[in-house]
Amino acid sequence: MSEQRPEEAAPNKTAALSYASVYPSYGSAPTLVRVAMILLYVMAGLDLFGGLGVAAAILLKFFVYHAVPVGAGHPPPPDVWVRVVIDSGIAILCCLEGALLLVAATKLVRRSRNAWGLALAAAIVCCVQFQCSIFCVLPLGIGVYTIVVLVQESVRRYLQDSAPGFLVGTP
Repeated sequence: MSEQRPEEAAPNKTAALSYASVYPSYGSAPTLVRVAMILLYVMAGLDLFGGLGVAAAILLKFFVYHAVPVGAGHPPPPDVWVRVVIDSGIAILCCLEGALLLVAATKLVRRSRNAWGLALAAAIVCCVQFQCSIFCVLPLGIGVYTIVVLVQESVRRYLQDSAPGFLVGTP
């Protein structure tokens, strides 16, 4: 009987690298996390842009109302101040939401400690709409998608693993 070594029995074939071969137990979790991270970055940018836009509108209203004389030494009507206070609150909430989404997306990129919990909190906050514009459905869709991705067991295991991030070096 002639014994054949395993190296001689089959020719050496190089397997194509993919997420499935690098992270075999995670399935499509790296791709899902990457898409959720990109969507959180986009929504963070839109929220920060919207918050700064509302703040610019407040300053414009403030300067316009003070530039136009109302009367002989009379202050602007009280409804102007009410609107400025409401718009200021909306601007602050939008900027805080944008900052939270930026931090959560960055933690997802790095797969750092508490990335899953912070991303879930950011997704829930993303579902709340502080200002409604032409993109009224976009935050709700991004928040729901991120929640659906994060509750999958393979994504939880992928984020809880201590491996270095897939876009940035070690956390």
